[in-house]
Amino acid sequence: MITDERGRGILNASGAAIGLSLIGLLGFALWALIFREVPEANQNAMTLLIGILSANVGMVVGFYFGSSATTKKQSDTIDVMAKTAATAGVALGVPESALLIPTGAQATATSTPDGTIIEKEPMA
Repeated sequence: MITDERGRGILNASGAAIGLSLIGLLGFALWALIFREVPEANQNAMTLLIGILSANVGMVVGFYFGSSATTKKQSDTIDVMAKTAATAGVALGVPESALLIPTGAQATATSTPDGTIIEKEPMA
């Protein structure tokens, strides 16, 4: 997995180049189909090529602007919120163990005028 910014930049640039190449190939194939005479023996191959390119362009657009991009934004937001909560807990002098709920345990949060009370329920 790429963790440094330079590596991510290279990966993003190469992904953009591949996406633009697919869009260019699709545009060229459509132009050839509309404005040039395609031999009858190649009609089926040309139609198949356009279908394949259209599907791939759809996947590229979906990746950069669809659910993958939204999921990454949500993940980044959750990371920022977790860091903010940890920083706030340290600033308020709350021990880290008070902010952690072990896997398999349950907790109940109750809002009161004095603040939120989180009670851990014992593990079974």
